[in-house]
Amino acid sequence: MATRLLLTVKQSGGDFTSLSAAISYLQSNYPSLVSSDVYVDIEISGTWTVNDTNYVIINSITTDATHYINIYTTGSSRHQGKLGSNHYKLVVNNYNIHALRILVANVIIDGLAISATNSNHGIVLPAYPVNPSNCTIRNNIVYGCANTGILAYGGDVVVNPLIYNNIVYDCVVDGIYHSGSSNVAARIYNNTCYGNANYGIRCQFATSNVLLKNNLCVDNVVGDILPVSATTENNATADTSGDAPWT
Repeated sequence: MATRLLLTVKQSGGDFTSLSAAISYLQSNYPSLVSSDVYVDIEISGTWTVNDTNYVIINSITTDATHYINIYTTGSSRHQGKLGSNHYKLVVNNYNIHALRILVANVIIDGLAISATNSNHGIVLPAYPVNPSNCTIRNNIVYGCANTGILAYGGDVVVNPLIYNNIVYDCVVDGIYHSGSSNVAARIYNNTCYGNANYGIRCQFATSNVLLKNNLCVDNVVGDILPVSATTENNATADTSGDAPWT
């Protein structure tokens, strides 16, 4: 059985003061979680009076289903469904840099508040140069991004992302965007997307294996949901793109 490796991120008193530093430590000391036989919990905790402004790229780490990376907030660092003054926020203002880019399979992002304010995306799972399959994006607030809030895209290889219980708002393009061929499965459910300048949730290309369920999308400028051929169930929208009325 894999051994737990716990890394703590705090404004003060933890192993690291930024999420990026914790990832760099993993890359240098545990490039293969499989051969080290560990799974990693990166716990963000404590009171935060400043933002974490260091962009994060999760790459160059070998994982599998039992040797995974779990990044989560706890206690006072965790939002309660809205932004507050003392919880953790990853706010990146670097030009053309995503706030959080995942280039590794088997990663969980749970309970963070994230914004990319200078021309790019909040959370990104790109198909290239590697395959970030079996990743979970849940319970996050993604807001005010200068492009799309949560983006999973590309070919046949971004397989089985779970995107659920997120709040995504005030992004310059889409709240959530997913693309891929009919071989790509995704589950996008229980998200709230509002006030985004393009779509709340947009699925492009051959998306017959994508399930959109129980999402609430309102007041998105171009449209609330663009499902193409995705399977949709009980999505509430302010326009006619959903299959449940917004009242």
